[in-house]
Amino acid sequence: MTSGSGAGTDRASPRRGAPEKTSVLTLRRYPAATADRPGATVHVKAIYMSWSKDDRGPRGYHHGNLKEALLRAALELIAQKGPAGFTFAEAARWAGVSPAAPYRHFRDRDELLASVALRGFERFAIVLEQAWDDGRPQPFAALDRLGKAYLEFARAEPAYYSAMFEAGIPLATSPELREAGERAFAVLRGASEMLCAQVPPNSRPQS
Repeated sequence: MTSGSGAGTDRASPRRGAPEKTSVLTLRRYPAATADRPGATVHVKAIYMSWSKDDRGPRGYHHGNLKEALLRAALELIAQKGPAGFTFAEAARWAGVSPAAPYRHFRDRDELLASVALRGFERFAIVLEQAWDDGRPQPFAALDRLGKAYLEFARAEPAYYSAMFEAGIPLATSPELREAGERAFAVLRGASEMLCAQVPPNSRPQS
């Protein structure tokens, strides 16, 4: 290929299951044309580089499940450093992918945190609903279960709880997050209303 023509690259198809690769072009230019060298040439070689095991987090990324891998990475990092203690690139590194890979699913780190919070509120709502059980068999007994379930969730799922209540992600970030949060809070609100109804009107605290 002459210096006056466009440079081309030969791309080898990656093997199935192989780690993500980034191609880097290296140009080597020979001396200018002489009588015994009719034209200068430019040789282009594609070098493929892959992430080493040292660059990966403890949990590897399996192709086809990138979003789940990033959510798990975020949970691990929140548990270790708190919701404000890691970067988007660090989550990618922990998941074992390139720094650009997370952008396929998340706009930025805040959107990743919002997705973690969404999953947390969905689980939280289920736990509270099961514990409250519509106040059966008796509202005060159900309230005791509800309070214990709330505390147990915070102890058992600290990363989710932190993303939900400490990351500063507003419920209005997305309709899905708002709906999940409202579902959980509706259980607490419904329990309070039922318990207040059990108290005689003259004994209720003034609003």
